[in-house]
Amino acid sequence: MPPSTGLLSIATPNLARMQEFYCALLATSPAVVLQGTYLEFRLAGLRLGLYRSKNPEYRARLGACSLCLQVMDLDAMLILPVLKSVAVSPLRSEFHGREVDFCDPDGNRIVLHEPSKAFWELMQMGEFPPPHVDGLA
Repeated sequence: MPPSTGLLSIATPNLARMQEFYCALLATSPAVVLQGTYLEFRLAGLRLGLYRSKNPEYRARLGACSLCLQVMDLDAMLILPVLKSVAVSPLRSEFHGREVDFCDPDGNRIVLHEPSKAFWELMQMGEFPPPHVDGLA
């Protein structure tokens, strides 16, 4: 199944500083705030998430962005042949759902995220699972 939604998420060790910066830059407040953990701006055609990384190996660095692809069936995605040639992280399960990450050939981080029903509802993203849309499942 192809990804159902795109989300650009940026990990940070200092969420408050990033929130202040992006509020000023975008001249808007986040649409979603999970205090001290996650916030999300909703712009036309883009969901931009900022989160405090819990990964002990994470270090902020120049160009450290994550492309988060939300999928409805993570297990189906994990058997794609393209993922056989990259190192995929161990599966993580949190309140927001299940996820793994890996890097593209240029080293950009990609997260495959299967949202939990509770997270989907909290983010007010409509029907769960979403109805089929042309090209998206």
